[in-house]
Amino acid sequence: CSRVNQELGIIVIQSFGEVSEANLKDSIAKVTQLAGQEKIDKVLVDATEQEAMPSTLEIFTLFSGFPSHIQVAVITHETQPTRQDIYFAETVAQNRGKQIKMFTARTAALDWLKTQ
Repeated sequence: CSRVNQELGIIVIQSFGEVSEANLKDSIAKVTQLAGQEKIDKVLVDATEQEAMPSTLEIFTLFSGFPSHIQVAVITHETQPTRQDIYFAETVAQNRGKQIKMFTARTAALDWLKTQ
């Protein structure tokens, strides 16, 4: 589920449940489209209610090709089941020059997006 927060100048995504490869592909396509339409390149993902992510290979493939001009802050919590998967996605993306970073606090995530 994604929406634009005009006041903050960000795209907000609520990611929950079992996230499949198709879900991630669809989300990336929607974010890319919204970013172009709205001229917004900052995304806040609340992933605190995720229960499962795609396989390691699928995560690697999807985040290797993530658009470089879009900055993404992902909110997680310490005990969430997908935390290691999100950390892997962050590492893959950052190793390829993408701007994706994981946070445990919404305020820290928003502050990072504002300073980028």
